Amino acid sequence: MKDSAVSQAEFIAVQTQLESEWFKVGGVLMGFVGVESAFFALTPDWLLPPTNITRVAIALSSIATATGLLSDAYLLLRFSRASMETFKQRAEDGYGIDAPTYIAFAVLARLPLFLALLTMVCIIVLLGTAAYSISPSAVPVVGVVGVVGVVLVLRYLLLAILWVGFALSWVLALIATVCTYVMRRVRAVFPG
Repeated sequence: MKDSAVSQAEFIAVQTQLESEWFKVGGVLMGFVGVESAFFALTPDWLLPPTNITRVAIALSSIATATGLLSDAYLLLRFSRASMETFKQRAEDGYGIDAPTYIAFAVLARLPLFLALLTMVCIIVLLGTAAYSISPSAVPVVGVVGVVGVVLVLRYLLLAILWVGFALSWVLALIATVCTYVMRRVRAVFPG
């Protein structure tokens, strides 16, 4: 009984945190819509001439923002204001395994945040291109800003690599356990 109460409290905390994150990311993505609208309103005689880099960055940014808003709205509509049992049921993967897993939900729940990050990177590319077209002598400054940006993002990249390593080691340990179990069962049925 105590385990289910702890689990219930943990699920409530997860649901509350995710709903808060989805609302905040939705607001950030709506702000990006305004920034992208301003870039679409640019004319060819503006300071930033339309180049292949700017076109690709604007297109990627717009696609990432639209997809992020759609996934954010989906998650809010599907999981917000749901009871705890409904939240658990909707978050489970449901692959027919005895123990419920939440791997797909964990990835899906972070999708709007990842798409907001992708939009941010595209807008940074646009701003860097604008700075370069206005003043090519500012390349060293842009380079320093780029290095600082990479160092700031590197922390999260290393964290992601670490979590992938943990997940991979967990999967390999699970496979080894299943193989050991199967081999023991086979040896028990066919001794010698």
